[in-house]
Formats: sequence, structure tokens, C-alpha cells
Amino acid sequence: MKNYVKKPYFEVRYKDANGNVFKRNFQDDDTFRFEHKSDANNDLLNYKPDNVVIDSNVTKTTEPPSLINLMGLADLLSKKGFTTSQVKDTYQKMYEAEYVSYPRTEDTKVDQKDFDELLPLVDSIANVVGVDHSLLTHRTARKKYITAKADHGANRPGINVPTSLDELEKKFGKCGKEIYITLAKAYLAILCEDYVYEQQKAHLANNPDFKSVSNLPKKLNYKLVFNEQDLDSDSNKSNHQGFLSTVTPYIYEGSNPAPAKPTLSFLRKFL
Repeated sequence: MKNYVKKPYFEVRYKDANGNVFKRNFQDDDTFRFEHKSDANNDLLNYKPDNVVIDSNVTKTTEPPSLINLMGLADLLSKKGFTTSQVKDTYQKMYEAEYVSYPRTEDTKVDQKDFDELLPLVDSIANVVGVDHSLLTHRTARKKYITAKADHGANRPGINVPTSLDELEKKFGKCGKEIYITLAKAYLAILCEDYVYEQQKAHLANNPDFKSVSNLPKKLNYKLVFNEQDLDSDSNKSNHQGFLSTVTPYIYEGSNPAPAKPTLSFLRKFL
């Protein structure tokens, strides 16, 4: 990180008023990327506003994410200012009071017994964390989240359901409250319907090498309860607006990527 030297580059890209960007796939021997902005400005003179051609519209679905582990939980709560030690220590106290399951587990699924044990409690858990019962339609376990045998089962709410979030905050502080909200919503999400979206692919009429993809949400379903994109950085969140008919060229400035900072998110993904 200390030795990193930023090396900017400039290239022509297109953008519509919804923020959808059309760009070319860069290869090492391509000549449309420049070290100096003045060269890119000269290149920009070769491009005029263009029209969008839709190549495909495909409806796709995504299942709810797998259950989060303790590191994923700590990662999410680090974004709210809680340290890994705070999460670990608070979670242990909550486990001893049976508000959450066993913490130090490698399990990423639950067995049928674990699932059946929590099933009568899910509406009560949903009440505590403010989740609409009508979203929890999968009361029969999906294969993705079930294993034949689990030593402890994945991290999840415990059999002792609090009467309110205030009860948790009084006993375990703000960290305990946020642990329960996050853990409960991550678990309740596996009972929800799939996320439905329309994936559009497009290119430009006069410059077909410029291409773009846009994912348009149709039915949020589980994402109304728990959105796994919160585990990713903002830069990974894509635009969710459809293509407009016309686009305008502009100069995009990029650079060689800086070495990643050793955050908990980085460490979790690396491992």
C-alpha cells in the first residue's frame, strides 16, 4: 500500500440519463485507452450521441442467500461501528441466555430437527424485528439450507424469543440488539420467495462494441427482509434502472486499483 502509485487512464464511454454506462471490453493491445486526458478529448470528437439497441430481456430469479456465519455477522455490524470483539463477546452472552444459537460453528446449514424447532417461533421472531409475516411463505425447508446432520447448525436465532428489542438492548446493549436483528432477518430470509429481476443486455446502434447490462428488480421478496449486498462494498452495487433510448459520450477516468485495505470485509472474502 505504501508503494502504490496511481496511474490514471482515460477512455470514451457512453451513458444514458438513468446512469447506465456503455463501455468496451478492454484488452492489453487495445488503443482506445489513453494516459493523457487531452488524447482522450481528441478521441471524443470521433463519437456522437447514439441509440440503444436492446439485445435481450430475460426474467431471472435468485434464491435467498445461505445463512451467515459469525464472521459475516461481525462484518455487517462493523459497518455500524461495532468491533469484532464486541460482537463475539456479546453473542456469547446472548447464547448463554438462549437468544441465539451456538456461535463457534463451521456449519452453514441446519438439519431438519433445527429447522422444525424454530418453525413455530418464526412469527414471533418476525414480530420482534418488524418483518411482515406474509413474506414468510416457505414453511417447508428448502434443500439449499438443510443438511442431513449438523453438529451445531448455522448461526441463527435461539429458542428464547425476546418480547421486544428493548429487552435485548437493556440486557446486552445496542450491540446485542443489532446482533439479533441481523441474525433473525438473515434466517427469516430463507423462508421468503426468490428475488425476481429482469436482466437487460444492450449495445449501441452505431458503436456495437459498447455494451451494457442492467438488472431491473421485479419482485424484491427476500431482499425486503435481508439483502446480502450489504456484505459488499458500495462499488459493487449495480444500477437498477432500465435503458433509455439515447446515450451521450463522455470521458471516463479510471486508474490501476489500489491494494485493498485490510478491513474485515476484505479478510472475510479473501479467506
